[in-house]
Amino acid sequence: MRKRSEKSQDQVGHGIISTSHFSNIEGGRFVPSQDILYLLADRLAVPYTYFEDIHIDDPDLAVLLKEYQRIIEGGELAQIESFYHENESKFEFIPSLNQELYFSLLRILDLINANRIEDADQLYKNKVVNYVDPSQVYMLSAEIREKYFYVTGLIHYIKKNYEESIHNFRKTITLTNDSMLKARLTYNVALSLFYLYEYTSALKYSLKAKELYLNLHDWARTADCYNLTALLYKEVNDYESAESYINRGFDILKDDSKKTYALLLHNMALIKIDKKLDEEALEILNRCIALKEKHNFNNLFISYRSKMKIYLDRNDIESFKNMMEVASLACKTESDNTHLHVFQAQLNKYQKNYIEYENLMDSSIKYFFEIEDWKSVKSISDEFANYYVERKQYKKAYQIQKMELHATKKIYREL
Repeated sequence: MRKRSEKSQDQVGHGIISTSHFSNIEGGRFVPSQDILYLLADRLAVPYTYFEDIHIDDPDLAVLLKEYQRIIEGGELAQIESFYHENESKFEFIPSLNQELYFSLLRILDLINANRIEDADQLYKNKVVNYVDPSQVYMLSAEIREKYFYVTGLIHYIKKNYEESIHNFRKTITLTNDSMLKARLTYNVALSLFYLYEYTSALKYSLKAKELYLNLHDWARTADCYNLTALLYKEVNDYESAESYINRGFDILKDDSKKTYALLLHNMALIKIDKKLDEEALEILNRCIALKEKHNFNNLFISYRSKMKIYLDRNDIESFKNMMEVASLACKTESDNTHLHVFQAQLNKYQKNYIEYENLMDSSIKYFFEIEDWKSVKSISDEFANYYVERKQYKKAYQIQKMELHATKKIYREL
């Protein structure tokens, strides 16, 4: 509350108690008298009960929090925002520590749903990290404990701390009786394992999530599971199983206006590329791109990337250059731009502009290394190291190979 009012400890305690005394009260090392609490409440412009009823839950607020949770789980952003603003004043001063924590966890979920990630992270640091001692989590109620592990898992997932996210998601799975949440968490664990390159373990969770969603008759999310399962089978070179799951996804989804339909097409094209069936891959990619354009999906660049790779591998430079111009307009992130730089580097190499090639490759590897995109580091550094070997620049080749080795170890979990 002091931090929210942007006051220092000295400003709040001035004329009431010493700064050191206030620090002890704020840190929970000293229990103040009621008179001092009243004075501090006046200074902070909060109701006296804010400091008095910290262990007493408000039954009316409990009903309101349940409704807030129900609306958040419904996922309608406009409804969630409307409910929050309508009741914002009731959430401003919550005396009960348990209810304040519960509200904070719900609000974080609300902010994540609204893609206000920085706000969610800040609230987590201020209201959850400062409140909950991880060694004492078992003392929280089962309901709050479930929400705590779920929100903590999401925060770690967003920050790409996938091992921590898996730990917290698994904890939530053991606590929840909500079948839909259990399915979602199982899928989240599969995704986290995918990003950790643990494909065999990810497959187990992906298939389990698929069964859970099938039992819930949630066909759209079942299709998501089919898509992820296909991608995982592709990563372990089981192309027959991968294609089978993509076709199951098409069968269950049917509606091509869903983003998953475009993802299924894209991943089918990747399988065809791996199998050296370039013409089939191009046909599928064209269908995928047309679908994304029709429905204004925002991930066009990854499909353009796949087409550029095919043209480059076939030495079709004219088509490659034309595709690169189109792809440049679809770049949405720094990662997209850097992938485009790699293609620009390869074009420069073809045109024998070796200095520009080296500069672009060097900056691209450094960027992907910094963001820990190990698959991109490995792919680019392999080509770049071979380039230096061919030119007999062995010291430079060795430095690039060190980066490739580091990426390989990260992928195979040897570091």
